[in-house]
Amino acid sequence: MFIPGLDTGQGQYEEKEKEDPLGGIDNPALIPYQDVYADYMNAASQAIERVTSIGLKDYIRDYFTQLEPQGSGTGD
Repeated sequence: MFIPGLDTGQGQYEEKEKEDPLGGIDNPALIPYQDVYADYMNAASQAIERVTSIGLKDYIRDYFTQLEPQGSGTGD
C-alpha cells in the first residue's frame, strides 16, 4: 500500500536547501525616507484638497501625520 507523504525508504528523492522566502537582496534605500517624505506629503495635501468629504480629509491627513519621520519638522 502506498500513502503519499509516507517515507517508505523506496524510490529516489532530492533535498534542496530552502531559499530566503522573501527573496531580494539586502540593499539600503537609495534615498532616505526623510528626504522624500515632504514630496509625498505635498502630493497628498493637493489630493486632499480635491476630496469633498471632510471626514475623509481628516482621515487622510491623520494617516500622513502618522507616517511623518521623527524630527522632520514638516508637521502641521
